[in-house]
Amino acid sequence: LARRMAVKLWDGNSVVLRQGDEIPELYVIKSGVVDLFKAVPEASCSASSSSSGKNDACVEDSAIYRAESPGEWVLQTSFRDADADAIRFSAKKKKVRQMLVGVLGRGQVFGEMAVLRPGSRSAVTAIALTSVTIYTIATQAIADLDLMFHIPLCNFLDASLMLHNPPVAKLAELHRNKETWKKAKDGVLASVMSKRWIHARRRVMADLLPSSSSAK
Repeated sequence: LARRMAVKLWDGNSVVLRQGDEIPELYVIKSGVVDLFKAVPEASCSASSSSSGKNDACVEDSAIYRAESPGEWVLQTSFRDADADAIRFSAKKKKVRQMLVGVLGRGQVFGEMAVLRPGSRSAVTAIALTSVTIYTIATQAIADLDLMFHIPLCNFLDASLMLHNPPVAKLAELHRNKETWKKAKDGVLASVMSKRWIHARRRVMADLLPSSSSAK
């Protein structure tokens, strides 16, 4: 296997693998750090939206926080159960929010679907946070070595994938709950603090969180 590996280098801030692209090989990080991002439709991140249309988190009393009940994503325990929403839409056509789902370092892998389901497209975008050196193993090389159905390898890659490829529904729900919690917190502060304090806090938060959105 080592003889079939290639060593590739990427500079910091370089895109190693883009969401929606076909995965040609398995990536094993030799050195450096890689961030993984997953695009989630902006519309599904709003606290006013939920898949059922009945969002438990949306309440009339803004000072009360109630999280949504978990969705069907809680039943997903394998890549076979995972949704493919992340590659069904184009970031150029829909407004999306890029969410950080993994920070990988030496010895960790990504591009697992090159082995688990050859021909699949990536559900995440991998960006080199630092200069990175990565071992890459082509899908065909793995097939030639009869490792495509090697149970220990497949189980390892499945577990690795589930750690940094959460379902789109889970990410959207997390963001909605966070947004609703923030509104509830603001409601509590507004009821107990002076208007002067509220305005001062808003000015400070505006300085700390500039208008640039995390959606890309």
